[in-house]
Amino acid sequence: MESKHQQLKFRDIHPDTKKDMRVIETNPHPIALLCDNFEFSRNIGMIFRLAEAARLSEVILWNSTHDVESKKLNRISRGNIPTVKHRMLSTVEDANELQKTYNIVAAEWTNQSTLVRDFKDQNKPILLLLGNEIRGLSDFWLERTNTAIHVPMLGLKTSMNVACAASILTYQLLEKKGLF
Repeated sequence: MESKHQQLKFRDIHPDTKKDMRVIETNPHPIALLCDNFEFSRNIGMIFRLAEAARLSEVILWNSTHDVESKKLNRISRGNIPTVKHRMLSTVEDANELQKTYNIVAAEWTNQSTLVRDFKDQNKPILLLLGNEIRGLSDFWLERTNTAIHVPMLGLKTSMNVACAASILTYQLLEKKGLF
């Protein structure tokens, strides 16, 4: 006798990688992530996994000493580093160029931040600033932000892991832009 419920199965159809890479390379979503002086390679790897999963335009490592070619980062990112556009930047000139291209949005709970659900999209590509795991965003970037958004914290703590917060914020921003 057949069950009324169909058994759930893991997706067994593998994507057409070459075709999908063409779509990804020519049509990335207009959100980039900037990692401000991240200390932990685990978080960098998770950011690359997020950027690939959400088809983000790029990952920027700011003042980073991490080697994106390392086996450790490649393993943590599940091999996504080669498929995600990325660069390492550190100068005032670099920051000025980013300000010309992006709406600079800090992922930081500040005295002026708003819940991500209340964020008003400006129809401009977003650069989501992600702060250091211990110290948060540097004053350098806080001074350059157009706005700050945060994830609602419903427990006793006032922050969560930066890669987790980045994931929540990224998908909320993609939804606001009508991209899924």
